Formats: sequence, C-alpha cells, structure tokens
Amino acid sequence: MSHVPLLDDREPARWRQLREFATRRDTPDSGDKENKNNALRESAPVYAHVWAKSGARGAEAYAKPPKNCRWCRIHAQPSGIARFELGSDYCLTLSKPSRLLQEEKMKTVTIDELLTWAFVHELPKGGGVEGLDNPHSAWRSLQASSWSKITGFGELGALIDGGRKDYENFWLEQGEPHEDAVTVGREVAALAGCDAVIPAEWNALADWPDTKGLAELHVARAVDRYGRRSHEQRGEGIVSLVVGTAILGREPDWTAEPSKIRLAERAGRPAWFVMKRVTDENGQTFDIEVHGYDERAKRPVSGAYRKYEFSTDPGGDIMGRLDYQIWVAALRRLESELATQLTAHRLVVSDRSMTPWLDADRPGIWLADRAAAGHVKKTASVR
Repeated sequence: MSHVPLLDDREPARWRQLREFATRRDTPDSGDKENKNNALRESAPVYAHVWAKSGARGAEAYAKPPKNCRWCRIHAQPSGIARFELGSDYCLTLSKPSRLLQEEKMKTVTIDELLTWAFVHELPKGGGVEGLDNPHSAWRSLQASSWSKITGFGELGALIDGGRKDYENFWLEQGEPHEDAVTVGREVAALAGCDAVIPAEWNALADWPDTKGLAELHVARAVDRYGRRSHEQRGEGIVSLVVGTAILGREPDWTAEPSKIRLAERAGRPAWFVMKRVTDENGQTFDIEVHGYDERAKRPVSGAYRKYEFSTDPGGDIMGRLDYQIWVAALRRLESELATQLTAHRLVVSDRSMTPWLDADRPGIWLADRAAAGHVKKTASVR
C-alpha cells in the first residue's frame, strides 16, 4: 500500500487543518486522563504524524515526516501523549520531544529555596544526627573534595570510611543525596576560591543624612578591617554566609538606623584632642592624635580641638550590609553557574536588590575568582 502524504510540506493547508482538528477533538479517554491529555496538548508544541492503519511502518510512510514526530500507537510502541482518530484509514499521534517532557517534570524554585532544600534535607545525609557538622556528611565530603566518598555514597547509600568513634552514628540509613543537591554543594564549596571585590567609594551608609564625613570614615575603617583578613578567611566566610542563611531560611540583616552625631565625650565630659609629632626608633617622624586636655591646668592644651562622633558605633551595621551584598553577589553567581546543570529543578532568576536600603538598586560588591580579583580595577560607585 502506498503512502498518502497528508502532511507533506507541499500541502500546508492540510497540515494546518490537521493541527486544528487535533486541538479541538476530544480524546477517546475519559475522566482525569482526558483532562490531563487536554492540558498537555494546550501547554506545549504539537508534533503530528499520520500513518496508514494497514500495518505500514517506516517503509510506507511519507518521505519527509515532520521533525520530532513519533510513530503512532497502532504501528509502533506507544510514544505519544494523546491519540486522535482520523476516520478509518489514518490516525494522528501527538507527542513532545523528550527534552520538553523532562522539563515538565522539573520543579521551579528560587535559588534560596534550592539552597535550603540542599543544605537542610540532602547534604546532611551520611552525617547521622550531627548532619552537616559530621565529617562524613555529603557536604563535608564535598568540601574536602573527596569524590571517592561521594561515589561510594551514591553506589551504596553510605559513606565508606571507618571514621572516628565519636561519629559512629553516620551509619544511620539516610539514603543518598539528590544529584542536584550534590551539584549545588559543589558550586557552593567552589565559592571558597572567590574573593569579594569592593568598589572604590563604596558607601554602606549612603541612606544616612549628612554625617560631616563620619560615615565615610567608619566605612573606610570597616573595609580596611575586612581586607586584613586572609584570602582563605574571606573565601570561607562567603561559603559560611551562604550555608548559614540557607539553613536559617533568612537573609543577612541589613537594617541600620542612623546614629546621632554629637561632640566627642569621655566619661561624660567634653573630649579634647591635639596632634603630636613623634619619632620612632628608626628615626622616622609622624603625627599622632593624643589627649588634648591638661588635667593639672584644667584647660585644653595649645592647639587642642574637639571633634564629632557617632553616639553609637556603626561598625556592626556596616559589616551587616557588607555581608548582605556579598551574599547577594554569591547567589547571583550560583544562579549563573547552576542554570544549566540541574536535572530536576528549574531556577527562576531573582530580582533581589543589591541596595534595598536605597530607593533604587545600585551596583555593589561582586565576586571574582581569587586569581583575578587582585587585578580588578575598583572604579564602580554605589553612592
């Protein structure tokens, strides 16, 4: 029996007619299955294939079938998601490419939800009651880059390691971590190799009223303290920040109430200062600020001055906002790295602001690989 090219490219009108027929024709199924087929049919591209019912397969099919179509249920193994009768000689099979079918099963999540799921439910596996803190947990194994342990975990459902006696409980049956959780853990562990790039003129207190230069002074001091940490400490700090917030299920606290400005006081009395030139043991001279009040004479010394200060130290607030921006930068990096690696989860890009304390989102801190971080020119402004 020769084929009838109902869907031949030379007959686009017939092709459209069959599409319209398929989308409005009810399936022979009933109940929930019918509703499911209809929903699938309306939510994805339809690929149609017409075959002769006499038993003809590929040899008698039309010469140029549409891309991605499947054999119908009558002439091959079922592969379509719905079948529609077209009279007594032909049948139409609707199907989706395997990629679309796989994507339908993926769970849509935000990066926050994905991290919480991974670090609360999956990566503690293998660690018994200690969970993440146990060196035998999936997370600690990832941190140590011990892939032989992860391989053993995936194959046997337990980490093969004698371990210390105070961690015997890791033999509790917990199953293996999900593949996506392992991928997440690997990317989070890789953050230890990053460094935070703080732009020049970064001002964590830009929302505060005029502070006569005090805010900028305190921000500079906080940035200097952060920069004095070793590369390893800063990298591990990024990882701890991401893991900690994932477990707690909340973002770092960035609130900072403006501190009042006052003239400096010491023990409830006005404080005076004066610059004094000193010489060190190497013969180098430099100026230092010292107490400028003569206690014997009960008056300020010559050249003494007073200065302003905050009523409360804003150092903690500045570090809180620094941590917040590092956290946002880390999540953005993870979103980018994980977007194409997950098999059961689909990430939706977050629109989280880098500067929620301002009316508009401004540029802020970003992460760079440690090897390149030292070469980044810090010119961006977040004022």
